[in-house]
Amino acid sequence: MATITAQIKILSTDLLTDELSLDTTFKMSGVLATTGLARTKVTAQAAGDSDITSLLPASGWAAPVYLYIKNTDSTATNYLFVYSSTGSNPIIAKIAGGEWAFVPYGLSIPLLVYGTAATSVMEYMIFGTEA
Repeated sequence: MATITAQIKILSTDLLTDELSLDTTFKMSGVLATTGLARTKVTAQAAGDSDITSLLPASGWAAPVYLYIKNTDSTATNYLFVYSSTGSNPIIAKIAGGEWAFVPYGLSIPLLVYGTAATSVMEYMIFGTEA
């Protein structure tokens, strides 16, 4: 079993009256499964399109899972939308070109992706404690 460490640093000298320095680390042990680091073109431009990209199927992963996703597009207004296939407000993340996210996910509902540009490429990896 592997251990994964995720870390985020948020620094600013001019956002607040004092210098901002946040440094948070999360350790996940017992990692048994991963999709491996992958890149894929996101061609769907709306939820429900026939060429929608699936990140996480409904079965095959036990909660919790953690998703790393990056929008490699250089245009900030070309968004990727990560959403669940059910629910009244299914959008989980809106990721602009050049942005990334590390998302904990504990539901057994499929995660899907569409974008505002049919040329966007996403980089992603899923980590899980069971597969």
